[in-house]
Amino acid sequence: NGSFDIRAGSIRVIDEYHFASLIAPMEFALGVAVTPIPELSLSLDATWARWSEGRTIHDEAPDPGLNDVVDLRAGVEWIAHRAFRARLGYAFLPTPVPEQTGFHNLLDSHRHEIAFGLGVDLEPLTGFAMRIDLAMRFHAMHLQEARKDPAAFSGVIDNLGYPGFTSRGSFEQVSLSLTFGLGDPVTVEDAP
Repeated sequence: NGSFDIRAGSIRVIDEYHFASLIAPMEFALGVAVTPIPELSLSLDATWARWSEGRTIHDEAPDPGLNDVVDLRAGVEWIAHRAFRARLGYAFLPTPVPEQTGFHNLLDSHRHEIAFGLGVDLEPLTGFAMRIDLAMRFHAMHLQEARKDPAAFSGVIDNLGYPGFTSRGSFEQVSLSLTFGLGDPVTVEDAP
């Protein structure tokens, strides 16, 4: 919250602003993991996200409002060696954004997420608890098509998304982490 004072030559604009910098819904998750053999674990979870209470970055209720969604995720971890693990995951993340017929232009669509990971326990080499993990994640978004309803606007239509728009996207993430254990060393064999 606050105000701004913008000057450009002889023009001066003084206005108030209210922005929401963190847009995250309330979530409830339920998951299950099984280990059919000691070297393999399988997991599945569903997360309900309450996007219907969501706001725009300007702290406005979007028009039309957002929908609650259930994200589905599955994963597998294989212990190839006591010090080496490989991971694979998939998620389907439906969009909370309904058909974009009104004023707001929210770019979002259903997403598929594929993740890969490798983990190495370095304790046998270092003598103390230390792990290194590498993970890669790819998001592929469906094509979003929007057609604006002229009845949703009054007067001159100056909406950037009018009469309609399409969007599609993808992005990748890569992470590398180094984890140190404090206290007594815990080896892979000692871990639960």
